[in-house]
Amino acid sequence: MSRWIHGINAVLEAIEATPPRVGRVVAAEGRGDARVQRVLDAAHRAGLPVERQAQGAIDRLAGPG
Repeated sequence: MSRWIHGINAVLEAIEATPPRVGRVVAAEGRGDARVQRVLDAAHRAGLPVERQAQGAIDRLAGPG
């Protein structure tokens, strides 16, 4: 069963607290502001795979709400 965490702060906290429980990080293409870069840097330090996808694809992954 997979579960998704979304939101910059929640994702960053999960990476920093329990990196083995994070399977991968998906970030929006073209989004490279400092907050997103901080998440990507943390993911790289933790050895997690990072994917860039279109914002629409991310919205579908996150689901309604």
